[in-house]
Amino acid sequence: MFQINKVVGTLWLKQGLFPANKLLCLQGEYRVKRKIRIHPLLTFLIILFLTFFTQAAFPNLKFDLGYNMISSGVIIFLGLIIALSGIYSIKTTGNTLDPNSPEKASSLIDAGIFNYTRNPMYLGWVLVLIGVAIFFANIISLISALLYIPIMTQLQIKTEEKELSGIFGEEYIMYSKKVRRWL
Repeated sequence: MFQINKVVGTLWLKQGLFPANKLLCLQGEYRVKRKIRIHPLLTFLIILFLTFFTQAAFPNLKFDLGYNMISSGVIIFLGLIIALSGIYSIKTTGNTLDPNSPEKASSLIDAGIFNYTRNPMYLGWVLVLIGVAIFFANIISLISALLYIPIMTQLQIKTEEKELSGIFGEEYIMYSKKVRRWL
């Protein structure tokens, strides 16, 4: 996965220079131990705030589905069920919920909700954001909520996928070919 070459007290990895103390040894290979700059839950809360802010800042950009209250309630409820199902699956298999510690993953979860999405918590959170935006019936709020998808994909999910691929190897690669990233 990563190519390692010794360069004057620092290890050069494909993605750039990293101090040697930032590396872990996992199954005989070195992996970058990265710290997430913005925790996924904090990202969710920032986008949620942005959704609230945009509906107040742009009150004239409304849309009407006819059943905004019911629609938003169903989508929020579905999002919570999906996210909580992911949390439950992770906890019952003895894995970690800490996105900064992929090395603590004891097994690859491919059953339950993980049979339908590789990221049930992120999917659940984006559904909650969409539900809130539909409740406000504001197009800018909806766009704000949808921003969560590319932000999480770029800042979090792609890094997690590389780490899980390094930890679980071919098993994870086959899983990622079978189960989609979001839905």
